[in-house]
Amino acid sequence: MQSPPLEVERSTVMYDPSEPRLSVESGGNSVEMNFVQSPARFLMQDDEGNVRTALWLSDDEATVLDKMLGYILDKVKIQESSRIALEGLRPRVQRLLVSEE
Repeated sequence: MQSPPLEVERSTVMYDPSEPRLSVESGGNSVEMNFVQSPARFLMQDDEGNVRTALWLSDDEATVLDKMLGYILDKVKIQESSRIALEGLRPRVQRLLVSEE
């Protein structure tokens, strides 16, 4: 029998363009910024120094994208560089499907 997955505490960034407000919660601390000019651009620098841009997906969109990636990787002949890129992307899409509630 497998043990339940460990809970991972994540920092959360929430942007509400209708307010417009940006809030960040991390380790029990929070900060809020009002009157954020829209549209806001969200960037993250990874461990290798690459700057990444956010892609907003609903749960349904992430599910469809995960299935499409699986199909392409299993059934479609693609260039090796494309396969490597999609194999790196799929786990990140799958992490979006894990409930954090």
